[in-house]
Amino acid sequence: MNSLKTPNLSSGQLLWATLICLVTILGCKQSDKTTSDSYHPLTPGTTWTYKLERDGVAGADEVISTVKDESKTFHGKTYHLIATHFKMNDSLSNDWFARTGHIYYQRELKQGTSFEDEAADESVYLDDSKPVGVEEKVFETEMPMGKTSATIELVEKGITRQVNGKDYKDVLHVRRTISLSMKMPNMGDMLGDTSIKIKGNVDGMDMGLDQTLAIDLYLAKGVGIIELGMTSNGKQLAKQTLVSYNVK
Repeated sequence: MNSLKTPNLSSGQLLWATLICLVTILGCKQSDKTTSDSYHPLTPGTTWTYKLERDGVAGADEVISTVKDESKTFHGKTYHLIATHFKMNDSLSNDWFARTGHIYYQRELKQGTSFEDEAADESVYLDDSKPVGVEEKVFETEMPMGKTSATIELVEKGITRQVNGKDYKDVLHVRRTISLSMKMPNMGDMLGDTSIKIKGNVDGMDMGLDQTLAIDLYLAKGVGIIELGMTSNGKQLAKQTLVSYNVK
């Protein structure tokens, strides 16, 4: 989700500015309190501190996420507010998350919508009961010049992952892949980004754009998200890693 603030991105990367909001970065003060059985604790007062590195941006950003003492109910699910502060540009992101059993939800508010609005997006970002290696389609949308689609897959389960020198056990690795395919007549030379794959059709007149954004999440039981990486056509756009946490 829930958005990364990514200034100074190339034109190709900017294509994903609205998609990056599908994933909010959450994060963690090193008290090693891991009493929760959740892969994403939502107890008020829980905090995470991250280091965020972005392509084309000098220096690392400090990102602090806090579970606020505020909740709302939608379709029988209790959502908790997580406020995320990005220190570099002093910006704040507010996002809503819920859990029912093995399923974890995010509710994203579009511009001009309220929490109670049916138009706000509700999505599953984790089901820890799913088998490894099964890719599921989240959505597919047809457009006049192409289509966009998204899939989610539980890539690894029960692994140990080292982040910033600390080993985390019982980790899940989840990947969300967003694909965009478009035909853009006579516009290939205007894109100016070699990371975008350009191809011609049979008659050589139309140009196309195929781009894939992969979002890799690593979540440790009782801790939360310990690492998040974003790549576009294999090129890393951003990486956020856990520095410290305090789970209430």
